Amino acid sequence: MADSDGLDEVRADLAWRVELNRNSVELDAEAIEALLASQQPEGTLSWMVACDGNWVLDDAGSDAAAADWLREMVNLIRGVVAEFDAQ
Repeated sequence: MADSDGLDEVRADLAWRVELNRNSVELDAEAIEALLASQQPEGTLSWMVACDGNWVLDDAGSDAAAADWLREMVNLIRGVVAEFDAQ
């Protein structure tokens, strides 16, 4: 996601990654879910989205907005994996 111009490019990158190693992509989703399931120090999620994800949110300093974005990424990952499995 670090160099993506938008969600379409993220989806295309995920599809390519799923073809190479589906399990690795599934582990990415599970890791995000585990992160969201546990309490994080304030600022952690927004920092991760901004720095690790290289994504600018409308409410850049908000962990709640970052958590929502991370949930959307999990849904995107699961959707791409489901599309791959349906082929």
